[in-house]
Amino acid sequence: PPKAPTMPIEVEIRALLQNRQDIEKCLLEQGFIGQPPINQVDTVLDYPDARLFKSGQAIRLRVENGQAVLAYKGQFQSGDTVSRRVEIESPLALSAVAPTIEIFTALGFPLLFQVHKQRTIYKRDGIKVTFDEWPIIGCLMEIEGPEDDIKAVAKTVAPEVNFSNLRLKEIFKACAQAAGKPFSQLVVDYEAASGQKLGRLDLLLS
Repeated sequence: PPKAPTMPIEVEIRALLQNRQDIEKCLLEQGFIGQPPINQVDTVLDYPDARLFKSGQAIRLRVENGQAVLAYKGQFQSGDTVSRRVEIESPLALSAVAPTIEIFTALGFPLLFQVHKQRTIYKRDGIKVTFDEWPIIGCLMEIEGPEDDIKAVAKTVAPEVNFSNLRLKEIFKACAQAAGKPFSQLVVDYEAASGQKLGRLDLLLS
């Protein structure tokens, strides 16, 4: 019988940053090539109680630069230092985005949350470094590639930053604690200031 296809594995580490300018300068000095910033809209589809996301899985529909990609992210396969998970992606036409959301909704996976963010990417030798400006939490840095290589890059360009398998749930809780407000209030404040609806991000904390 034919062998089952090998599922692609995404390996990355994350950190929340206060200042990224020095890191970006160091990346350029290390031979990374930067790309112009792009705007992304990430729509996460899930059960109404967010059980997929809480289990470490995700169904994500991303729109950027006039293109759309549907992705499934599997459960985390490693410990606290590195994020390692199956990631399956399929490109979609922009005209298919709304019908795809309708299909998943009919199957019991309605829109859970939607995030508008700006991403800046640097690449070198199969390693991708991204800086995402997230609502509420600020700048999230990710380094993706072979485990030993991404750890070496992190040590070189950001030796004082603690990289790990940082989960959004942990980040959101930390932001609420630092602000001295319930997370639900942070969402209300952001939506009022930006005019963008985030959806049920609060479910990720329960």
